Amino acid sequence: MDKSVASYKVIAAGSIPDSSINGWVCENSQGIHVNTWSVEGNPGNDPSNMVTPFIENWTNRGNFLGAGKVYYKLEGLEPGEVYYAQALIRSYNEASSDAPNGPNFFINDVVTSLSEAGTTFTYNGMSGIYATLGCATEVAADGTLTLGVEIAEDRNYNWVAFKNVKIQSMDVAFNEAVAQIEALQGTIPTAAYNAAYAVAENYMGDNKPTTVAEYDTALNAIEAALATASSLVAPYATWNQLKDQSLALAEGHAQLTAAIQKVAVAVEFLTTAAEMVEYNTMATAMITNYSAWDELKQSADALAAVSNNNATANDELKGAITTQFNNLANAPADTKEQVFTLIYVTIPTATASLKAAMEEYVRAAEPTNDECFDLTFMIQNPRFDTDATTGWNFTEAPGYNYGEGEYYEKTFDFNQTLNNMPKGNYELKVQAFQRPGWPGDVYNAYSQGIDNVVAEIYINEGATKVKNICEDAQDAALFTDGGYGYPYDSQVGSEGNYKYFPNSMEGTQYYFANGLYDNSVLTSVEGDLTFGFRSSESQSAYWIIFDNFRLYYYGSAVSVTIDETKDFSVLSDLENATVTLNRTLSTEKWNTFVLPFDLNNAELKTAFGDEVAVAEYSETVNGDESTVNFNQMATPAITANVPVLLKPSVVSKLRSEERRVGKECRS
Repeated sequence: MDKSVASYKVIAAGSIPDSSINGWVCENSQGIHVNTWSVEGNPGNDPSNMVTPFIENWTNRGNFLGAGKVYYKLEGLEPGEVYYAQALIRSYNEASSDAPNGPNFFINDVVTSLSEAGTTFTYNGMSGIYATLGCATEVAADGTLTLGVEIAEDRNYNWVAFKNVKIQSMDVAFNEAVAQIEALQGTIPTAAYNAAYAVAENYMGDNKPTTVAEYDTALNAIEAALATASSLVAPYATWNQLKDQSLALAEGHAQLTAAIQKVAVAVEFLTTAAEMVEYNTMATAMITNYSAWDELKQSADALAAVSNNNATANDELKGAITTQFNNLANAPADTKEQVFTLIYVTIPTATASLKAAMEEYVRAAEPTNDECFDLTFMIQNPRFDTDATTGWNFTEAPGYNYGEGEYYEKTFDFNQTLNNMPKGNYELKVQAFQRPGWPGDVYNAYSQGIDNVVAEIYINEGATKVKNICEDAQDAALFTDGGYGYPYDSQVGSEGNYKYFPNSMEGTQYYFANGLYDNSVLTSVEGDLTFGFRSSESQSAYWIIFDNFRLYYYGSAVSVTIDETKDFSVLSDLENATVTLNRTLSTEKWNTFVLPFDLNNAELKTAFGDEVAVAEYSETVNGDESTVNFNQMATPAITANVPVLLKPSVVSKLRSEERRVGKECRS
């Protein structure tokens, strides 16, 4: 009966040392000794793993070992007890290509043949064979066990080596196998544990093995049960993690919480890994599907709370939210089939129905009171949670890692289209930057006012370049181990004035998490709305990272602030814009002034006082001479995008509503 080390759980305490021949007896004339110098069994040489030290019986190449045994005798054991012994054995025929035909491994009268069980090989022109051999027997009536190797009369080899000689009571092995099953309690479903332990119980008490054959049967059965039970450990641990995530996610949703708890009860009746995997797949789907539902419902609640011009449509949206929530709350979940239906059918259906109601509402109502509708729910895969391609159209797929999309030295167009969108003003936001070259070169150019960024975000014809990586550079690194350079942040500038920005996708996540590198484009649309990110040009080391797309709808009105401390541009005409001007003006002198919309005389006086004065610019060219004139207007007024000189009689913040801001405007 051949058994491996793993089969009988042989322990080190039962080992016979490899570094001593004390207790060993050699019957042939060559004798035995401890080899501490040979390298044949070292890694990369022959496959036997017969590394020194080992015990050997050897004679010169071209000769054969003498017949006989090399054995070790154990005395004072309990007659009839069953023991298992094993050893790693290798033999060489150094002078021939014929595979060695032995030796045998034995314990008392039980023999295992190396030539039958071993693996043959050739190394340095020598033929060899090796194996870890084992066998079991009962202690003889005189209380002895004799184990070792036997060299037969017909041997054809000159070198035998052995090590890792171990012996153990089969009773200990049996108890260890049972203990391993007992150790699984709490780490696998209850039913699976009970089934495995029941197998072990079949061989306990009056049924405990006493012979080699009985131990063989018992250990084979227990080990098979142990293997089946152990296969549930990993999926059961996964289940418990998924269960905890699910319960935390479903907190406040009584029906879903109850369903998860019922599934948890059902899991305890599982007995196979395949069943466990099925339930884990279900739990994963529950987390995915319910997360999508929960996020959408929060978006729907926020959407319904925005001031709007259509009370009827708003009531219908609120009704749809309640209806779909109740569909989940009232879904039956008393059986496995009902729970699976809730997770795979009811939740996705409720999510799709609510999304459709939200889209219908957006097309029927407009936000009011300077508020906006958050349409991010209409974007597929806006945050790249699992990939950067699902739902998107692209000329070339971006790289993906750390929840971010990436292009390196690539031209691309990455977009989605929303059809039949209501007329009005839309804003797209996305966290993104471009590093147009190598870090030091980019920073030096940027410090001199040179920005080579070519990538842009866009909505239809409206587009704006994304931030240069230097724009949101920090005074302290956000990702470093104390040093700088990939994957850690780039350090640029000079001592006392160092700046830091990302140098890897891994590092970028820390900048995005701090709200840095946010970009926006605002434009008017009616009908199909295509939005995205693109670059028609790229050069060496041009690097782009992007994530977190958001879309907002302001209806036919939009608020615009023109601030003297910031650049201002409009990418397309904005209708019904409410414009706020933050500008420091002096009443004591003329001020340069331009607005993106008209102000008539009455509006001008309301904003800047009854004594406000406006001077128009004109130029007269006579040959090489040019004369610039500023003529004060008799009836002051402002024409959109026409520079003038302005002298107010009072100073106040300008807020003007229902204006058209043209895309020609820049400041």
